[in-house]
Amino acid sequence: MSAPSAELHERWPGRERRYPRRGQPDWLTLSHIAQKLERTLDRLELKPGSWVLDSGCGDRPYYPFFQVRGLRYVGVDTEPVVGPHLLANGARLPFRTGQFDLAISNQVLEHVRDPKAVLAEIRRVLKPGGHLFVSLPFVWELHNFPADYWRFSEQGVVELLAGFKLLELEGAGNSLQAILQTLHLWLHRSLSSSALKRNLFRVSNRTLMLWAGRTRDRLLPPNFTALAQKPL
Repeated sequence: MSAPSAELHERWPGRERRYPRRGQPDWLTLSHIAQKLERTLDRLELKPGSWVLDSGCGDRPYYPFFQVRGLRYVGVDTEPVVGPHLLANGARLPFRTGQFDLAISNQVLEHVRDPKAVLAEIRRVLKPGGHLFVSLPFVWELHNFPADYWRFSEQGVVELLAGFKLLELEGAGNSLQAILQTLHLWLHRSLSSSALKRNLFRVSNRTLMLWAGRTRDRLLPPNFTALAQKPL
């Protein structure tokens, strides 16, 4: 990594999503998303100059992952938060058909009234053979910004991605870890001391979360990531 890119990783907004710390209540889910996204980029080996769409980008926390690889990144969101290159409705994107090599949508589709319409539009702007990386919640607290409509089971993710070739679908953690992370989220809302919460979550994520991870089941994963491909 070059020095400017290393500096970008440090100063760019959303570092807590790229490199979540054990003292965060959502460490389990965020670390899974960041690791899977980087592994996906390594796996795809996109050429420098390839086009990447971030649909529902927020403050573009994952932009440094693409910048360091020389990819042309475009972030789109409906809200005028810090970062989006373009404000647009995800179901009506202002791009030509087949423009993008990769599209990502992280923790967004639960906020969309019609997630299938958003995915259909992403499919339109992807090149034939282009890829889609998504992350979606299954067990998560209600978060009403801008709205909160859906949770997605494994079968639900498969149904959503019916217009794509599904290459990989992976749950983040297991049932015990989902219950523990939900407790973290409740404590995060209930306790006022930031230092107390940070220390509590750090200990829990380093001990209880790892202990809970010894159990393997697919009944209640807190989150999913999926990699899919637009048919040729």
